Amino acid sequence: MKRSKIFVPVLLLSALLLCSCGKEKVKPKEPELSVVRNICELSTLKCRYNNLAKSKKEKGSGPLHWFEKERKFWIEYTGEVEIGIDMSKVTMDVNAKKARVTVSMPKAKLISIKADENTLNEDSYVFSKDAFFNKNEITARDQQKAMKKAQESMKKKVEGDEALFLQAEGNAKKLIENYIEQMGKVSGVEYKVVWKVRL
Repeated sequence: MKRSKIFVPVLLLSALLLCSCGKEKVKPKEPELSVVRNICELSTLKCRYNNLAKSKKEKGSGPLHWFEKERKFWIEYTGEVEIGIDMSKVTMDVNAKKARVTVSMPKAKLISIKADENTLNEDSYVFSKDAFFNKNEITARDQQKAMKKAQESMKKKVEGDEALFLQAEGNAKKLIENYIEQMGKVSGVEYKVVWKVRL
């Protein structure tokens, strides 16, 4: 008889604990800023381009240069441009009550522009003929100057192409929205994403 009295309260206590565990709400998992920043890094837009560095080397002046010729040369090569978002300037505010996520990010910027050294080979360099007697040698420094000028020109072209920067921003937005949507599905929350793009 005593055993049954002890057994019933224990059974009731266990049932109450199980009921209270079932009623306890699990806090929805919210989108994380660190993940959003990583997404911005992954969304970097990379474009390949073909370029031509052209220049000419004037013949020298004075008797030592009388038989020199003006020489033209050009260098064909391929390069890569990277355009993306500065992830350190991305912020995010999650309003759980309103199921709203406000993401603030800067405009896309040019991260890097560089020549692909693997495309610079013997076939990349073209030179006009030199004089037979008095040589007007095209030096490595002449070539470097031509490459630098070509890269500066390409940089200006890229910076003037607004469509590339909008595409990079669009890539980042799509990936971030997709991430927030997936987090919402896991937590059973339909988040609304509000964007703030600043200079």
